Amino acid sequence: MNLESRVPLCGTTPISPGNKLLKKSLLIKQQTLLNSIKEYLVQFEREIEISNSNNEFDINVHTENVLIPTLNIIFNYNLINLNKKIRIRM
Repeated sequence: MNLESRVPLCGTTPISPGNKLLKKSLLIKQQTLLNSIKEYLVQFEREIEISNSNNEFDINVHTENVLIPTLNIIFNYNLINLNKKIRIRM
């Protein structure tokens, strides 16, 4: 299941040509969501910078644990976290 099938965007939502108000409403909602995402990402970046400047690097591990699966979903990648311990049974 790709991202487009879970989060319908304005361009993919069926809208009758005569319903411009609905189309404008969806565009406003989409822009609001994009602005919220930007704000969260900026805050996330600040938190990482502050932690790293204080020599607190554990946030980097947590960031990798969050971003790797997220990027895999969004871009259909197959990234793996090489920092995770791999258990090999002998």
